[in-house]
Amino acid sequence: MTMTSTTCLCAALLSLASVSSAIGQQSSESLYSQPLPAQGPGVPPDAAPDQTGWGTAAGLRYLEIVRGGANPNEKLPLLVVIHGLGDKPHHDWLSAIDVDSNLKVRMILPQAPTPYGTGYAWFPYRAGNLDQAALASGIAAAAERLTQMLGVLQSQRPTRGRAVVTGFSQGGMLSYALAVRHPELIESAVPISGMLPEPLWPVSAPPAKWFPPIRSLHGTADTVVRIEVDEKLVERMRGLGYPVELVTFDATPHTISPAMSAVARTTLSTALTPKKSRAVGKRTPQ
Repeated sequence: MTMTSTTCLCAALLSLASVSSAIGQQSSESLYSQPLPAQGPGVPPDAAPDQTGWGTAAGLRYLEIVRGGANPNEKLPLLVVIHGLGDKPHHDWLSAIDVDSNLKVRMILPQAPTPYGTGYAWFPYRAGNLDQAALASGIAAAAERLTQMLGVLQSQRPTRGRAVVTGFSQGGMLSYALAVRHPELIESAVPISGMLPEPLWPVSAPPAKWFPPIRSLHGTADTVVRIEVDEKLVERMRGLGYPVELVTFDATPHTISPAMSAVARTTLSTALTPKKSRAVGKRTPQ
């Protein structure tokens, strides 16, 4: 079934002329030709969310959104939603990534550290000119920063169980990376339009004690983060025994379509409830 996309939340969406997001538009030529600026020397101190929902953990700012009418001070499941290139945390994300309305969940939307265009970047990523080693290094470094953030959040905010992670584009890559590199911290991962470069692919069987199920969502018409790389990654991981599934969306470009949003909601809500199931990975057309 062919899906048409109406929702896009990340400025990583690259066409011949523009990069689109829920925040606005920029020239793809300028966005992808400029280098990432250096980070400032100051690291903000850890701070619980203020009245606007903004807090800081391990030097990363984040937006906290509590769902299901929960009290922010009660012990809640943790959902981490990671934005993509040139985007930023915002309540508008709820139009594409959310959970069932009656589910009490703490959503954490971390903000990448490096200003980029009208938003922020987790690592350099230039479509069509990929240095796999450099990309892998950037993803790994960003994943370690998010791992440190998770450690602070577990003590800073009342949390029940491991974190569930999801994200779009760069956020999808980091969702994969967190699950692969730190499975002990992750309950489930839902990468959207993501992948991992080959240097980060697992080379051995998953840990016997625990590995989180991964359900990747990807459009077949994505020309920014091509589905072929995701397919090869899932094939490799499944061959090694990892619980990975690839759900494909026909004729969907680099965006979070309504169909993707619906599948993400169901998958995330299931992962965040007490009863969880693990599915062996496969490619499932939608």
